Amino acid sequence: IAFMEISGGPVTAVGENGTILRTTNEGTTWMPIASGTTATLRDISDFNFHVVGDSGTILRTTDNGLSWYQVPRVTTRRLNAVSNGFSGIACGDSGMILLRQSSVSDIWSAANSGTAADLHGIPMFSSKDIVVGDMGLILRSTNFGGAWFPQNSRTTTRLNHAEYSTNNTSRVYC
Repeated sequence: IAFMEISGGPVTAVGENGTILRTTNEGTTWMPIASGTTATLRDISDFNFHVVGDSGTILRTTDNGLSWYQVPRVTTRRLNAVSNGFSGIACGDSGMILLRQSSVSDIWSAANSGTAADLHGIPMFSSKDIVVGDMGLILRSTNFGGAWFPQNSRTTTRLNHAEYSTNNTSRVYC
């Protein structure tokens, strides 16, 4: 679920068979929005509205979720998470990491994650620096996604999501 932080701003949810639902009255009623795909949609970014899903699907809206278009496909792997807080990053199965080239671009490119593990989560305010996944995997980048390094999570449990503490820099919670 993604929302705009303004009174009465839209809330958008995504799901199976290309489902996109939108509400502008705090969830009292939901309106289906055409997605143009039947792929399962797995995540939506809160900023710069992008949706990711199965078969490398990436959708984008430029009108606060009233209409969506498909971004050129970079992969056929399932994408599990997306963040556009400062730039753009998506992650998915078999170590897939995609980086958005600029905040105004629809061009995404694959980055070398150095792993074949499935990746599941990215912090909402990510600056292309943390991704989490199977077997307790935490990957960190210090150069905006150019290179990724495993961090010791001290667990072998699947990590589904990561989030920064309130100041977005000092702690990451998984």
